Amino acid sequence: RKPTKLMRKAICVHDRIYLGGRKEILDVEQLKDAGITHILHCAEDPCFAIDGNNAAAADNDHLFWKQYFGESFVYHGFVAYDDEEYNMIGNHWSHCQVFLEHALQQSDSKII
Repeated sequence: RKPTKLMRKAICVHDRIYLGGRKEILDVEQLKDAGITHILHCAEDPCFAIDGNNAAAADNDHLFWKQYFGESFVYHGFVAYDDEEYNMIGNHWSHCQVFLEHALQQSDSKII
């Protein structure tokens, strides 16, 4: 299925909060143009094993993203599963809430 135009651009869903996918966060120029300062990424890849070691795979993917963005953005990422049985809120809300609250305390912040 071909992505729609809506899926090709980060969209503002509320005040300083944007929604986008992996493709959108890979577009650093688009993020900078939109004034994005913080990235909350719930789709780190648990299978991204640089050296074939699956035990370190999630850490490797997290490291990839931290290095990719460098100092351009404040980044928080984690592995979550796209499954209706997966308890996204129960498993991740507490650390996401801390990240979001910290970001929103800064008057010029924007989050995707």
